[in-house]
Amino acid sequence: ALNCPDLPLFAETNGCLLAEVRPADAPAFEAAFASMANPAYRQIGLVSAEPYLAVPGAGLQVAVEKLAAAWKRTPSHSSREHL
Repeated sequence: ALNCPDLPLFAETNGCLLAEVRPADAPAFEAAFASMANPAYRQIGLVSAEPYLAVPGAGLQVAVEKLAAAWKRTPSHSSREHL
């Protein structure tokens, strides 16, 4: 296994979902998956009032405003104007 704290942020595979679940609803959410033969879910973060993305194990903390600006600067390769 890789020891990469930010791996869950980039470990997308077919059939994976990202769900935002209120802490009070976490037990019911987890129970919904408990009956599966191989339930695979894990908490990868918490939503807070603070305007930043933090990955504690990776020592990463970036302002959401900075992330949004970087995302908007990224050119769309699927856009017709690039053809």
